[in-house]
Amino acid sequence: MIPVSCVFLILYLLKTDIPPCQCSIVGTGCVEPVPIALKSDRSGLGREAALKEVAAEKLAIMARQRARATNAQDYRARLARKAVERQIEGDLRKSQRICEQLDTSKVNIIIQILPS
Repeated sequence: MIPVSCVFLILYLLKTDIPPCQCSIVGTGCVEPVPIALKSDRSGLGREAALKEVAAEKLAIMARQRARATNAQDYRARLARKAVERQIEGDLRKSQRICEQLDTSKVNIIIQILPS
């Protein structure tokens, strides 16, 4: 006789379209036993997996920091380029103003010379 809990499990599996041959209750179950791992050190269970996770997180953090550093370098380069452009534009405006002043002063000089 099959226990009542197994009947409910089989009904649930049939309801979810899982064939009963894949269930260990109906089938033969696991053929290989669960491996036994003897601990030779004092670290706890799952310590190695936790260390691997921490190492992966550190690598991800370092990658993000490298990306931020390149972004910071790009930002600094853009700011320096903009500062140079502003300096060049300021020099151009000063030169244009001086040329305009020289042109107007020449016109004034010519006007003063001609009537005499």
